[in-house]
Amino acid sequence: MSRVGIRTGAPPAQPGTWPLNLAPRPDFFDDPDRACNGQPPELFFPTKDDGKALHAALAICRRCPVMAACREWAVPISDLYGVVGGTTFKERKRIRAARAEQ
Repeated sequence: MSRVGIRTGAPPAQPGTWPLNLAPRPDFFDDPDRACNGQPPELFFPTKDDGKALHAALAICRRCPVMAACREWAVPISDLYGVVGGTTFKERKRIRAARAEQ
């Protein structure tokens, strides 16, 4: 199994699996109401030049009831790529930098 979004940006081999080597599995991962539940993982790893796909992934996250928890889980993971918690890799990097300055 590949590591989700770590360096390669590749989603896991099977949707719904958890890459144990990534980070502790968050409680919200099993929430049946999370907006990404049932979505193909590759949707959240758009290519750099595919703005339409990026906005589609962000739209799914932004209607999610666990988006804030997901974002807080993702921000500290510096090599997590893709759209997570309604944020992109670059947005999470900026959040980490701002928090480090505080």
